Amino acid sequence: MKKKFFREAESAGTLSHPNIVTIYDAGEEQDIAYIAMEYLEGDNFEKYANCRWA
Repeated sequence: MKKKFFREAESAGTLSHPNIVTIYDAGEEQDIAYIAMEYLEGDNFEKYANCRWA
């Protein structure tokens, strides 16, 4: 699963388009994988998502 996570992060990091968020970094710290990406101002996504936590 982590291999796939990092492969996807690497692929997304190569994209450059005004409608795609910029990926700055991906890594793992204390066994937690993360992706650092561009911060965008805007509405909270929860109102658009059909999520259990929303």
